[in-house]
Amino acid sequence: MKNESIGRRSVRTLSSLLIGRAGGVIFNVITFIIVARLLGPSNYGIYTLAVGIYSFIGAVGHLGIGTYFNKHISEYIYKEKYEKLNEVLSAGYSILFPVAILLMLVGIASSGLIASYFRSQSLHVLTIIIASVVLFFSMTYGALYPALVSFGRGKWAAYSIIIVQLVNLVGSVSFILIGLSYNGALLGLMLSYLVGLALTAYYIKRAMEPFGGLRLIRLSFSKIKNVLSFSLPMAANNFVNNGILNFGIMMLGIYTSSVILGNYGAAMKGFNLIQTFTGTTGVVLLPTFAAIVARRKKIERSYNKVITYSLLVSLPIIMYIGIFAKPLLYILVTNKYSLAPLYLLLISIGVAIGLP
Repeated sequence: MKNESIGRRSVRTLSSLLIGRAGGVIFNVITFIIVARLLGPSNYGIYTLAVGIYSFIGAVGHLGIGTYFNKHISEYIYKEKYEKLNEVLSAGYSILFPVAILLMLVGIASSGLIASYFRSQSLHVLTIIIASVVLFFSMTYGALYPALVSFGRGKWAAYSIIIVQLVNLVGSVSFILIGLSYNGALLGLMLSYLVGLALTAYYIKRAMEPFGGLRLIRLSFSKIKNVLSFSLPMAANNFVNNGILNFGIMMLGIYTSSVILGNYGAAMKGFNLIQTFTGTTGVVLLPTFAAIVARRKKIERSYNKVITYSLLVSLPIIMYIGIFAKPLLYILVTNKYSLAPLYLLLISIGVAIGLP
């Protein structure tokens, strides 16, 4: 690996990831179409509200641990400090797991109180409990996936993406068809994250074999403190961005009908598909830039290329979805979601001009 150029490794990883993302998006779109049609705008609105609530509780995302993995694993591999890899993985998850469990328990404990604020939406306590468990698995899987990318295992990451979306499709549709409605969609999502976590952990174990194998390391308080000093600013940024977005969804849940919320949820699904592609370049190019910094080679030129490649990937996608929002959504989920195209167009314009 040390004789392989940074650029060649990154292009290979990005190519595999884009293929995986494309496959994942296909299954994601199919899931969206079937779930939205089966639930209808009203029940899809309640599903959107449940996702918004658990996302608000876990607004810190994966605490920046995924980014910590993304940067430091690549950096230590290129510096050939392989003994540090287990320390990085152990440090990240020794912080993330307790926080994810704590947030899940907070959601479960406050489920009755939360549901009481959304009586007009017929939001049940059980739905909040399921959403809280979904939060735990989404946080833990979301952090581990960037670590796999940092090992240069783009093909394995692609497999993980596709399998997660396939499980979500099969699980969500199956649970809805047996009568679980929006709770079934949440259970399908939970199952997909659980499978993704187990599969990605297995791939990480295999990726660590050339570096002495995966094992837990007992960490000092100073090491934990160093990880937190890196991750907490990103967690704070996630909290502001995700918190505002999902707080808005919760306010819609209080002051609007579930039908309007369902239309907004359909538009947000389109926005998330945009992020699927724009996020791919970031997760690959961050470890690339970290490796360049580690070698101190042409940092300014490389940074400009990172920005250029990111724009080349993201802007055409944003423009296409913004222009064809109405026909696309009408074809996908019927004209029952009549307000969704307008919402998606406004969201796409906001993304294009850099609004949060």
